[in-house]
Amino acid sequence: NDLLDRHQRADWGVVDPPQIIRNRRALRRGQQILSAYLLGDKRERLWILTSPDRTTTTLLLPREFADMNRAHLIQWFHPALRIEFTASVAYGENVVPIFARQGQFDAACGPHAVAMAMSLLKEMDVSLLCERRAGVAARLWKATQETFFEGTSVGQLAEIVESLKTGRLVEPFQGNHRQCLAYAEAQLADGHLVVASWRSGRQHHWILIIGCEGLRVGSTFTSHALLALDPSTNEPLLAGYNARLEFAMPAATRRNSSARYLTLDGEEWQVKLTSALTIGARQ
Repeated sequence: NDLLDRHQRADWGVVDPPQIIRNRRALRRGQQILSAYLLGDKRERLWILTSPDRTTTTLLLPREFADMNRAHLIQWFHPALRIEFTASVAYGENVVPIFARQGQFDAACGPHAVAMAMSLLKEMDVSLLCERRAGVAARLWKATQETFFEGTSVGQLAEIVESLKTGRLVEPFQGNHRQCLAYAEAQLADGHLVVASWRSGRQHHWILIIGCEGLRVGSTFTSHALLALDPSTNEPLLAGYNARLEFAMPAATRRNSSARYLTLDGEEWQVKLTSALTIGARQ
């Protein structure tokens, strides 16, 4: 208790001067605070760490602190996603695949991505899309016919999602690559799904972003790739995604102005995000 009181009073023990400066800055900016104290005859160091949101304070011995500050590769996904034999969602006791494969002659990658999002959100079963005569699946089937060969802009895709009448948040966004990337990451962190478009040369394509990959060091997570379901490539097997958008080298602090896009079937492009569409909770 005495050490926690010292930590709370900004008596940070035996940390070095640069850490004291970081702690003072952290008090103003809402960042992580770190203290260190020497215990007993062996002068063993005890670390006390307070999280940026001030909700958690952790006491760590040297071995625990060293392990916490080792880099770990982390992947996280939308909470509704189930990774079974393929990307799936649970409907009661049943587990239903959500992947929708785009044909070779159509330009309906946007509606295909929306179909997967709606399936993941349990608004429809994508495997029965063409058989439905009423409800969300039928409305999506009808709306897709109008843009099947021409493709869709973010505005058109937003109109399609609105026409499904699910009452869910629909928010289109346009900007440069870095702006779209920051927007997609923020929406994912809030628990929403993001349908995003990228451009490579003359090719314009829509994907469903369902997760993120990065390095965690201590309580700090630095993302370097978005994980996606791409309707134009092979179905993911024993995985939750079949494409990845690598926008920075692992542990890099600066985001690139374009991204390396890789798919399960070995395709690779240098791409730039051009727009994104949030599909979120019911309003």
